[in-house]
Amino acid sequence: MKNKISESLVIAIMAIIPITFLLYSWDIIPETIPIHYNLSGKPDGWAGKNSLIAFALLPTIIYGVLLIIPKVIGKSWGVTYVWIRLISVIIISCTVLIMFYLIVYPSTEGINYNFLLIGVVIIIMGQFMKSIEPNSLFGVRTPWTLSNREVWRDTHIFSSKILLGAGLLIIVFSLFLPSKVLSISVVSIVVGTAIITIIYSYFSNKKIEPRM
Repeated sequence: MKNKISESLVIAIMAIIPITFLLYSWDIIPETIPIHYNLSGKPDGWAGKNSLIAFALLPTIIYGVLLIIPKVIGKSWGVTYVWIRLISVIIISCTVLIMFYLIVYPSTEGINYNFLLIGVVIIIMGQFMKSIEPNSLFGVRTPWTLSNREVWRDTHIFSSKILLGAGLLIIVFSLFLPSKVLSISVVSIVVGTAIITIIYSYFSNKKIEPRM
């Protein structure tokens, strides 16, 4: 019951923030607004400002869909699915909020908000990784983590730390690197983080297996 209340509270807060920001800024939002940005951080998609209402409601809609899915397919993934719901809503809410912010306060020259958002998302995912239980949907799913619960936990604690570092590095880079260099840097960081985590799971298994 306590976990359910905590989940509902977080969802409510994350759902209210974009709606509140939109209502507060409505009068100063132009009638035609950018709704998509390219890799250089330049707007390349446009719509009327009424379309922002749908975006503001998106976190709540996604949460509702994620609540229905287990009932439709007749399967529950327990606490792991709770984390997936939370992560999904938080990421979508942050994305919508940053989009609204860029519409009301146009992007500062030299800051690439697309990649800054990626950094924020990676940090959020990292903070939840250490709480994910073994499952068939989400997490570092290597032969070694899936065959040993202790290896799974050890690897995900490590993954949480390395994702925090990777996210912070991407955020810092997005503040000053040119778009082309930033794109290469972010891809390198993401791929490097994945490879390091997979290698760590192997050595974690080697370390833990002899003790069992």
